[in-house]
Amino acid sequence: MPGTLKDANVLNVTTAGTRVRLPSIQCKTITIIAKKGNTGSIYCGLVTVSSTVYGVELEKKESFDFQVNNANEIYIDASVSGEGVSYVAV
Repeated sequence: MPGTLKDANVLNVTTAGTRVRLPSIQCKTITIIAKKGNTGSIYCGLVTVSSTVYGVELEKKESFDFQVNNANEIYIDASVSGEGVSYVAV
């Protein structure tokens, strides 16, 4: 049975190398999608995420599903300032 959509939005990394935490959203799954206009990589992971410490590296239009209790367990970073992701929480 499909889940109920909890939230869908975009999130950008203002300054490359400065991780950004996803907002607090109670969910079971969050899908992170690298924005189609990105020119660099997006790094997804825990509080220590960076260009050298990450769980998942995404190029434009690539996605990954995380099984979490809250979206704020996930952080993103970018190799290019101003680039980011869209996300869907279920």
